[in-house]
Amino acid sequence: LTQHHIDTGMTKPIKLRPYRVSPQRQQIISQQINQMLADGIIEFASGPYAAPITLQPKKDGSLRFCVDFRQLNSVTVRDVYPIPR
Repeated sequence: LTQHHIDTGMTKPIKLRPYRVSPQRQQIISQQINQMLADGIIEFASGPYAAPITLQPKKDGSLRFCVDFRQLNSVTVRDVYPIPR
């Protein structure tokens, strides 16, 4: 189990609603989520933060599953030191 502390200062937790997507893309998103759950890559969470996901086209035409953390990144206090490898 890995835990991270992200310093956001005194800002409230960011909860964004999901983006609207077509039924075809929603099916792809559901398949991707189910596959990642089955593979143990992701797990259910009940935290106060929520970020929308999106599918972005790759150069070969397939779709990439992405989480839009831009708003969280904008309020995150940057570390002076990089994360050790």
